[in-house]
Amino acid sequence: MELLTNIIIGYLKHNKRLVVPKFGVFIVKQPEGTIIFSELMRSDDGVLRSLLVAYGCNELAANGIIDRFSFEIRHKLSRGESYVIPDFGEFTEAENNTIRFKHKREPKVFGGTIKPPVERFDDEKLKLQRIQRIRQQQSENITGH
Repeated sequence: MELLTNIIIGYLKHNKRLVVPKFGVFIVKQPEGTIIFSELMRSDDGVLRSLLVAYGCNELAANGIIDRFSFEIRHKLSRGESYVIPDFGEFTEAENNTIRFKHKREPKVFGGTIKPPVERFDDEKLKLQRIQRIRQQQSENITGH
């Protein structure tokens, strides 16, 4: 399960949502960066499976990992226990056999403003870094070093 949870956590750092087929969807709330979970969207969009395949699983194994993840959570909740993903959040059973998710990472406060825990790329900074790399490569090509 560690591979799957690492993929989920990593993917949500740069994307707004991720569907876990037949289970639910994680959504990153902007601008605060907290993550919520909803069981309303469960249809497979193929993203999670393709991420598992990119990490070396075949399609069948990827489907099995996803099914096992949702089964383990539902099984623990049915026994009155919670399911914790370290440094991410906790699933508990709510009213009417629904699932409640509490995101564990709280936004950090710097200088009175809230910084979301989701990493963001500064487009201007990335452009400057690319330009510097190109200039360095051109300089190395000209000087031969």
